[in-house]
Amino acid sequence: MHFNSSSQTCSNCEERVTEKLGLSDRMFHCGYFGHKLDHDLNTAKNTAQEAERPYRNGKRDVGTFTPYSVKAALMAG
Repeated sequence: MHFNSSSQTCSNCEERVTEKLGLSDRMFHCGYFGHKLDHDLNTAKNTAQEAERPYRNGKRDVGTFTPYSVKAALMAG
C-alpha cells in the first residue's frame, strides 16, 4: 500500500478499491471481501499500519536512507 492511497485501500486486505470515494461517503466498502468500515476509521487504520511498516518482523527496515546517511551525503557534497 502506498501511504497516499490510504483512503482508497482496504485496511483489512490492503486491496485498493476502484471506485472513487468522495468526502461525503461515510462508509468504506471493500468490493473484494465485503469488509465495511467507517471511511475515516479505515483511513486511520491504514495510516497506523503504514507508520508501523518499518518496524515489522522485529527489526527496523527503512531502506537505504537513514538520517545519518542523508546528513553524511549532504556534508560530503
